[in-house]
Amino acid sequence: MPRAFALREDAPAPAPSASISHYDLDALVHAFGSLGSDVVRDVARASDGAKSALELLRALSSTGAVARELIQGDSEGGFHAGAIPDDVRDLIFGYLSPKDAARAACACREFRVLVRGWRRNARRLDLPRMDGVLDDVRGVKRAIESVGSIIRAYPNLSAVNFKRLGETLRKACADDERAADALGGVLTAIAANNASGSIDEIDFTGCGEWLEAHAVVELAERCRDLFPDLASLSLARAKRLEGDGLAAAMRMCGSSIRELRLTGCVKLDEGAIMRAIDIVPGLRTLDLTGCLGLRRLTLEARDAPKLEQLKAVNCSLEKFVLRRASRDSHLRAVNVADCSALRSVQVQSESMETLSVAGCRSLETLNVAAPRCETLLVNKCASLREVTEVMNVVTMTIPSVKVLKLDSCKSLTTNGFAQLLDMCSGSLVELSAEGCLSVARASVSSPNLLRCALSGCSRLEVARVSSEKCRSFIARSCKALTEVRFDRGAYELEELDVRNSSALRRIAGARQSHIRRVDVQGCSGSLDISAQS
Repeated sequence: MPRAFALREDAPAPAPSASISHYDLDALVHAFGSLGSDVVRDVARASDGAKSALELLRALSSTGAVARELIQGDSEGGFHAGAIPDDVRDLIFGYLSPKDAARAACACREFRVLVRGWRRNARRLDLPRMDGVLDDVRGVKRAIESVGSIIRAYPNLSAVNFKRLGETLRKACADDERAADALGGVLTAIAANNASGSIDEIDFTGCGEWLEAHAVVELAERCRDLFPDLASLSLARAKRLEGDGLAAAMRMCGSSIRELRLTGCVKLDEGAIMRAIDIVPGLRTLDLTGCLGLRRLTLEARDAPKLEQLKAVNCSLEKFVLRRASRDSHLRAVNVADCSALRSVQVQSESMETLSVAGCRSLETLNVAAPRCETLLVNKCASLREVTEVMNVVTMTIPSVKVLKLDSCKSLTTNGFAQLLDMCSGSLVELSAEGCLSVARASVSSPNLLRCALSGCSRLEVARVSSEKCRSFIARSCKALTEVRFDRGAYELEELDVRNSSALRRIAGARQSHIRRVDVQGCSGSLDISAQS
């Protein structure tokens, strides 16, 4: 297809409407070239903005060659890739960038058919870098046209990522304002060339570091106009974004947002987050990873009532409180791992299934009332000694926990360890408590326990397991361990690893001949493994 638009040196193009930038106009001309550049320009000048121009141009070209090309498949028949399973083919092509896929399509007709089929099924796309192209204004225009061509080749996209393109876009423009204008033109090109109108996820990673707060608001408004079904928005590493800017952006497009990612937005605090979630009524996923301005976070039942996942990893949190006592709560997963300053966590939720406070090395107070919680990750909480059974009239209850990880809880006492085990004794399936240096006794009474790992517990003297279903018991390098007892027998035990537990004298309730893998290297020569418990 010949170029739909060429800039003449002797006759500058007519100025577009004041509400449509030159970059927007170039994107529309390139996308709807089959209508003719003059027609596209006339429509743009008569329109109130990019949104109305896009709607009119789509209506005009609904039966044109561009739409037919997007909808039709390959009419030549051709290659039948019976030797390559679909899942293997998709895996291979999934590693190709748009440029690589284009090169593969040029190799032969068979590859062209494969690439077209894969492109039709592709749902996510990382927009490529444009190094060597964005050297001036014309280069930016060519880059916008190139993005439009790429989007046209992937007719059913639902998600686009700006990480690579955003990093090069800023380098090509004289200042942040021009880069933001060019980014708006790219968005117009994406919307104009996405025939199915299926894009509902945009990730601005790569743009956040240079976008001003007002530019973020303008982009949010443009997203509202161009992508009415936008459900997922990422403003990762928007280091200049503050509370007022975030609130204004959410007022622009928050009505449709279901997933909001604010990773690395270092100027946002609790007030900014609470204002934003109040504006987004249907929010289901909130990612606050790396928000270093966040010191406290308290979520009541009225805050983001439809929230399903909350992630606040590697923040500066000192206190985290979650109160979701209602049975109508939708919250399923909470992750506040690696918050090194976090000292107090209180969670009350009737619906939560997963909680992670792993890596919170300053954590001292932990109170969890979550009757449906099945996974509790408390590993690497080096300061935690005991759980807080009652806090603010809330009694800690975790009766459904199946996976409990306490690795490297160096200060966890024997009493605190016993508290946790008693609370989930009826449901526990997997226990990992390696490196709990202060635990002297371990008694696991869960009848459903399949795996127990206690390696590196240097003060552990006695370990007792009351589960007939236990398949794996690992207690390596437990220097003080003298006895391991399977009170109900270990009839299904497949792995027994107690290597380098030099003080171990007796393992009761296990039949060595029935165990597939036994490792007692480094143990006493007088170690007795007996079936009698």
